[in-house]
Amino acid sequence: MKLILVTLAAGALLLTGCSSDKEPEAFEADIIYAGNSDRNYPDSCTFAEGEVGAGDSVIVRGADDRILGKGALAVRTISMSHAGATSGPCSFETTIEIPAGDAGYQIILDGLDGMEPHIFDEKEMRAGPVIDLQSSIEKGLAGLSGR
Repeated sequence: MKLILVTLAAGALLLTGCSSDKEPEAFEADIIYAGNSDRNYPDSCTFAEGEVGAGDSVIVRGADDRILGKGALAVRTISMSHAGATSGPCSFETTIEIPAGDAGYQIILDGLDGMEPHIFDEKEMRAGPVIDLQSSIEKGLAGLSGR
């Protein structure tokens, strides 16, 4: 009788062990690039940092520089108030599944070599980081004011 009870208890422990309250092993990070651009086109925008467009690769690296995930940008909003190219608000987004528990997450937009990687912690990544891009005028004014 004791052997049956021990076997039942062990089986119950195995079954309940499968549904723990631990953090998931991976999560989806919703990443947005947004700002006022110098020029807007139907699927891309030109910023002081360079041109950003639909399909551009976004890479998430861990604290050890290992690639944790990749995604491609999609148009979120592009202001096209006039016929042809115009300037104004422009944003792109992607969702990338990445592993939880890394010490830090670097987000890199492939093709913008002059732009430093943006570093976030897990809480910020789960909240959905928004990375600001600037028009040439905004960047120039920031340089004049020392920011």
